[in-house]
Amino acid sequence: MDQQTLPRPISGPSDKDTSDLPSVSSPGTSSELMMTVLQLAEAWRTQLTTDFAKCRLNDARFAVLQAIEEADADGCSQKELARQLRNSESNISTLLDRMVTDGLVERRRSQSDRRKSLIRLTEKGAARLNQARDVYHRSAGDLLADWPLSQCRNLTDQLRQLHGVLDSAGGSPCHNESTMNSLESTRSKLASPLS
Repeated sequence: MDQQTLPRPISGPSDKDTSDLPSVSSPGTSSELMMTVLQLAEAWRTQLTTDFAKCRLNDARFAVLQAIEEADADGCSQKELARQLRNSESNISTLLDRMVTDGLVERRRSQSDRRKSLIRLTEKGAARLNQARDVYHRSAGDLLADWPLSQCRNLTDQLRQLHGVLDSAGGSPCHNESTMNSLESTRSKLASPLS
């Protein structure tokens, strides 16, 4: 195939010369930053998968247990849980069925609306959640043990700003008030002093 039959690269609304712009893979570009954030999230999720296995949980079950704990004292509905975790009701239902079988959560009929079931933590589920939080704190503490507290705080502030940018652009799963409140509650529960 000769040069003339190759498709012309898409350059956007105009054909301006972009030779002075950094490439997407150039160090320091926004694309590199976002790729690093994605790689970090994946590496952290892999670490948590290993660590949570010690308390017979995974990150999905951990998220469900936290969301239920943060809900009303009477529990939360499957629909509310699915919305908060940004997942389908059918996926949440399957996961909850397994968690009920494992004794981590229970379903009870709502006193105010008998058609609705409320999901609550069992004692075993609450204990497992606390155990997983301890594992989470230890893992995070071990990972960042050599980082100065000021550096951790600065990076946290910068990542929260980035999250805010994504949120305002509609690219974050936390663009509704209920989910943002839940996220803030989770952050405060997971926050531990770094030394």
